Amino acid sequence: MNRTFHVKISGTTHLFLILFTLIMLVAFWYKGAALIGMFFAMIVIINIERIIHSTYTLTADGNLVIYNGRFQEEKKHSAFTDYGCRTETSLRIETPEIHPICIGAL
Repeated sequence: MNRTFHVKISGTTHLFLILFTLIMLVAFWYKGAALIGMFFAMIVIINIERIIHSTYTLTADGNLVIYNGRFQEEKKHSAFTDYGCRTETSLRIETPEIHPICIGAL
């Protein structure tokens, strides 16, 4: 069974979109800056599309598929080998326990 997760939008992404939208609106407000407004409108549209369609998918065969929208190709990684996941044992005297440790998985 595949598990799909959507990307959490960070605060810097919100600020980026607000700033570029304001630049776009100001550029459209002035008569001679319409091309600049069109450029910033394309940047805003591409980034909104990327935010909406970005997903992480863990497949049944243990792969991590990162999809960043329609304008970029998806990236496939082996979820347990590419990111240095390893199995560690704890040093408890009563019973040793096994804990998987994944560093930088997402």
